[in-house]
Amino acid sequence: VNLGFNNVVPGERIVAIVSSDAAPVKRMKEVAGRIAGLTPDEYAAIRDGVTLSVAGGEISAADVEVQRQEKEGVVVAVESNLCVGLDVNLDDRLIMECTAREFVNRVQNMRRDAGLEVSDRIRIQVRGTEDLHTAVDAHRDYIAAETLAVDLSIGELAEDALLQQQWKVNELDATIAIARAD
Repeated sequence: VNLGFNNVVPGERIVAIVSSDAAPVKRMKEVAGRIAGLTPDEYAAIRDGVTLSVAGGEISAADVEVQRQEKEGVVVAVESNLCVGLDVNLDDRLIMECTAREFVNRVQNMRRDAGLEVSDRIRIQVRGTEDLHTAVDAHRDYIAAETLAVDLSIGELAEDALLQQQWKVNELDATIAIARAD
């Protein structure tokens, strides 16, 4: 009988396959409920050889085959008694942060291509998609600090740009212009 339970190892779904010899088949729902409610300590005890009384019988590690299945969107690493689960789903906040970091990278490349000194202050203008504008605006202070920008204009491009280039920033279309600050 295949019994799934989720509360034992963070980030993983544990599937316990219980032998029908371990408990009467007619009481398998009771066994399933008991196993589904195992605490991490009880799970560890069974794994370490302790038997579990349920449905008028005893269940031990020999009666239960445990298979680990990663939950969708979670990467899990298990070594000895250490388990680490990493949520790999990206929310809007993380996507905007990634977009801001890529934006900084593009501006830094433009600074280098324009021959600017590391200490030169600049003005940045950007025009692109609404998602790009939102990310740049949300991380305006970070972008300014990393690029030494004294001004960051969103949605407009000035005529006096030192360098203007088209870019893909986190797969978003962008036109970025930089100029030395006065």
